[in-house]
Amino acid sequence: MIKEGVLDGSNHERLGPAVHHMYGLHLKANVPTGCVDVRAGPILAAIDEVEITVIGKGGHGAYAETANDSIIAACSLVNSLTTIIPRNVSGLDTAVFTLGTFHAGYASNVIADRSTLTGTVRTFNEATRQLIQRRVEEICHGVEVTFNVTVQLGYNRDYNVTINRSLDAVNKVREAAGKVVNLRNVRETQQWMGSEDMSFLLDAQPNGAFFFVGAHPTNATGQLYMYPHHKSTFDIDESSLLVGTSIWLYLVESILG
Repeated sequence: MIKEGVLDGSNHERLGPAVHHMYGLHLKANVPTGCVDVRAGPILAAIDEVEITVIGKGGHGAYAETANDSIIAACSLVNSLTTIIPRNVSGLDTAVFTLGTFHAGYASNVIADRSTLTGTVRTFNEATRQLIQRRVEEICHGVEVTFNVTVQLGYNRDYNVTINRSLDAVNKVREAAGKVVNLRNVRETQQWMGSEDMSFLLDAQPNGAFFFVGAHPTNATGQLYMYPHHKSTFDIDESSLLVGTSIWLYLVESILG
């Protein structure tokens, strides 16, 4: 959308005028319904996607000396990669490296010729982002030489840090949300390590803000429970949808008069 000129009005006849205000919200299942969380400055982390394929030499499990086990090399990668943040990133900085998948092997008596790891890197600091990428590349090369395997690294810089640069826009969110849930329930949120493509929109049009609307559900007895985001059991309090749409209406009223 940005490349095609949706925001800057460069293709006005087909896509409409330039966008002067940019707001986004996200329901949050661990924030109580009736609360709205927002902050000025960085609010969500940058995310990079990592895919590593280790290619060795397959063989029969009875004759390990004739093969080159990709699983052994991949396990070394797991151990080494997970030391990057605690041993390279300052404890005063914030970063998360998650290896989410490890796929290898065909049968219990077959030495795997190929293993694949995938994961994500989340950061708030550009220098830290570059440092972690460099260390991943160095570790992959080291494992390649040490275990005499081929390591193919795919490192994709995905979403940027989501930054609420406009204090005026953040205050507009607070004011609009206060009309819906009362100002005492509009809270200063911490930074979250989740990531959003909203980051690109706020980079292109900084006059805006991203915020969270509480959607913590309750059961039949009124007790809070939570099925987290990105889980098969995910659930929300659907009355939070009314909170979000009401905030939009007050935002439009505030901006357009």
